[in-house]
Amino acid sequence: MKKAFLIGIIFTFYCLLPTIYSFAKGEGGDALAFLKIGVGARPLALGKAFVAVADSANACYWNPAGLTQVEKPELTFMYSQPYLVELSDVNVSGISYHTISAALPFGANVIGTNIIYLGITDIPEYDVDIKGDPVDKHNTFGDTEMAVLASYARKINNLISLGCNIKGVYQQIYSSSYKDTGFGLDIGALLKPIVNLKIGIALHDLVAPTVKLDNEEDKPPLRFQLGVAYLPTHDLLIAISTRSISDRSLNAYLGLEYQLISNIAVRGGYSTDNEEISGGIGFRHKNLQVDLGLSSHALGGTPRASLTLRF
Repeated sequence: MKKAFLIGIIFTFYCLLPTIYSFAKGEGGDALAFLKIGVGARPLALGKAFVAVADSANACYWNPAGLTQVEKPELTFMYSQPYLVELSDVNVSGISYHTISAALPFGANVIGTNIIYLGITDIPEYDVDIKGDPVDKHNTFGDTEMAVLASYARKINNLISLGCNIKGVYQQIYSSSYKDTGFGLDIGALLKPIVNLKIGIALHDLVAPTVKLDNEEDKPPLRFQLGVAYLPTHDLLIAISTRSISDRSLNAYLGLEYQLISNIAVRGGYSTDNEEISGGIGFRHKNLQVDLGLSSHALGGTPRASLTLRF
């Protein structure tokens, strides 16, 4: 009876996704927007619906409380090459987005770290003439953005785990004259009310890192995420989450993972914030795991690959 009720809730939420999506269009850009891209080929293949899954070192980013599910020391690398097509009419080359995540459990506690790097080179520089029209200066510049998260999580009991991140961010754009560093705080909780069901809650940028470029201070808005992850069978994972940013409309995320055989899984997902469709496959052999993913949206496609080592 409980299973039927839970499946009904999940199915209803899934049916409402198109409605939620209609309200989610038009979200503007933010300071340090790279913090919203995501970490890990598997979580991103699941449509970013990972706040309640959070069962790897990548939980440092998605929901630090989920680190309590990591049973062995774990190290994960992700390589990605964003956008296989040109951005609009401007050819921006040399876009790199890579991450490293690590987790070290000891008793009921886990510490972790996550490093995020975004680099863009060869951005065309333009000026504006007296009529307000853009003028190509035949010069290029770059943008470098980084974040380092230091995470701590503790399993309070079999029902609840809590976690937090202290993070430092760095941005340099155009030249060394335009750079700054800021610090912030995230918190998260993971609930397991019944077998095979998890509820994840995360507040990102509860204390927002502030960067000051060209005498203007800017900081990312508070992001609230709520999600559920359910295993109706031992080989199927259904994950759904939502994200709210300040006074903006709600975004929704859906992810599905099916275990083909004991060491191979296929995944698919959809996120409403940028109309992104994603998919991927994962291979695991003993303490080694390889995850491949691809997402597609209006700006183009982004391939990703992650390598995970457990010790």
